[in-house]
Amino acid sequence: MTLPTLQYHPGSPGTFDTRGGGTMDASVMVNDFVDLIAPFFPSGVHWDFFQVFLKADATADSVLSLSETLSQVGSNATPGWSKATEAVWSYKTDENSLYKISMLDLGNNNSFDKVDFATLAGDALAFNNYLVDGVHGWAARGPGQPTSFLQIAYGLNKALRRKYNMN
Repeated sequence: MTLPTLQYHPGSPGTFDTRGGGTMDASVMVNDFVDLIAPFFPSGVHWDFFQVFLKADATADSVLSLSETLSQVGSNATPGWSKATEAVWSYKTDENSLYKISMLDLGNNNSFDKVDFATLAGDALAFNNYLVDGVHGWAARGPGQPTSFLQIAYGLNKALRRKYNMN
């Protein structure tokens, strides 16, 4: 996943600006995110590391600024279909732009039904609440804050189907 953030301040491990005007430890922010998405993935999914890249401006090359290990493992004991699946979480931001998170090879509980806010529950509701709470430094490319949940759209990922020789 590539996830835009507010400003990153290099250090050991460094910090991200937050919506409230403060900063948050980079390791804490990323680990919190991964902890909240782990329940959507089967136990065969492991997170090994994360990296933070900086750019001097929008057209500059990305420069690696931080790389740290992760140790989370997917915790969905009954994931249903997961091979080549995708879930796209869609939000509107406070700047009226779109914010999307794509998750691949996650359990979809054998359903491709769209999830709207009325049916958002459990781990999905907890992840949603984390994204819209404004405490961390995740951002849209705008860099607006995700504020309004639109849907989770499940499907099969065509690129993964080709990679897994499923076509």
